[in-house]
Amino acid sequence: MKIPTLRFSWLEYYSKKNIFLKFYKYCFGTSFFHSRAVAHFLFHNLSFEKSNLVLDIGSGDGNFANWISYHSGCTVIGIDRLSGRIALAKETAQRYHLPNKFICLDLEKNPINFKNKSFDKILIIDTLEHFRNPQRIIHLAGNWLKDNGNLFISTPTINQSRIFLHSYHNTFSYGDDQHFFEGFNIPLLINWLRKAGFGGKIKAKYTFYGLHQFVWEVSEVIRKYKIFYTLFLPLFEIFTSLDHIIRIGKKGNGIILSAQK
Repeated sequence: MKIPTLRFSWLEYYSKKNIFLKFYKYCFGTSFFHSRAVAHFLFHNLSFEKSNLVLDIGSGDGNFANWISYHSGCTVIGIDRLSGRIALAKETAQRYHLPNKFICLDLEKNPINFKNKSFDKILIIDTLEHFRNPQRIIHLAGNWLKDNGNLFISTPTINQSRIFLHSYHNTFSYGDDQHFFEGFNIPLLINWLRKAGFGGKIKAKYTFYGLHQFVWEVSEVIRKYKIFYTLFLPLFEIFTSLDHIIRIGKKGNGIILSAQK
């Protein structure tokens, strides 16, 4: 079943306390244009069926997991180390009576024993760069995927710029995450995937979100000033939409990739 990308993640608006932001989410979906680009690539290259069991590594607020389950009826198991984000993901899943399960877990400190060949699809969306040993995470995904299963990855490139700040430490909403691995390139990821047993088709491309990076960093800096943050939100649409026209960086800021085992 194809998953729609229009108004992607409007389910998330229930988790927002800011009334304007709730309205914005309901009308337009996610305010992050990068997330829409990721969703468009994912949902146009992979099909989700009700019988599928999906693993979402670094599921965050459950945006992708709950959106996929809401439209396809499949079950998604989400893993994230931040308890607050797990709580939001569970809240939305319960509201819509979704079969999803969310586990608060640091995959590198507290390994989980999934059986080999358990999942039809595995998602690692904007998460791989937060692991100390990202190659090992890809290896685990290869073990947990069924034969002919699909892995989807979204992650920054080594060219990703920092507009204001050079580190995410104690600045952005990742707790004490230090953003360990500062970017990848497609040949490196393909090499790791082949070593992890992904012998099928791999489709990858670079994405451009330099202006998105700018407005996102500004939004995170002013997030605590609720009035300014609310007034700033419409600029996301203006600035990030220009990323399709003004491509900052020769090889883009991010990578989106699907691989078949």
